[in-house]
Amino acid sequence: MREKVGFPWTGFPDDMFFWARGGVASWGTLCGSLIPPGAIFELVAGRATGLQMISELLGWYQTYPFPSTKWDGAGSTFPKQLQTVANSPLCHQSISKWVNAANVKVGSRERADRCGKVSGDVAFKATELLNTFADGKFVVAFKPTDDYAGCLPCHRGANSMLDDQMGLANCLPCHDDPGYKSVPHQLKK
Repeated sequence: MREKVGFPWTGFPDDMFFWARGGVASWGTLCGSLIPPGAIFELVAGRATGLQMISELLGWYQTYPFPSTKWDGAGSTFPKQLQTVANSPLCHQSISKWVNAANVKVGSRERADRCGKVSGDVAFKATELLNTFADGKFVVAFKPTDDYAGCLPCHRGANSMLDDQMGLANCLPCHDDPGYKSVPHQLKK
């Protein structure tokens, strides 16, 4: 973009989003690889479509089996790593699930390699979304999966029964009470 378009892309420092690493300054919140595409989507597509595009990317992230093998051999030290689906766009959920399944530590080189590949996978998907937008073919496709879609009518939105939940992320990885899964649960008094 810097070479083909110039401004405003020439004004962004290469390490502008360094703070996003580790789920924002190592807090484990939103996966840091998801933050730069949000800014780029809004600059390219405008506010309304940019928000739809980042929502699409977040929905894809929580269902994608990371890391892919696309980056094996491209500087990766650990090819064919175990893949897990985070069911969440949160760094701590994604990493914790993977390190436990792979039986490695968060501070390991294996985990660092995995996160580098995740960043590549996210950049690749973001580029696909941008290209689809540029071709005039971007459509919103993300829908909550069946395992938690039933939670939203009661918990999300002004017309819901409780209106006590803000997001579209899968709630079950953190709220795993068996009563929540696919059946209405009793309200606690």
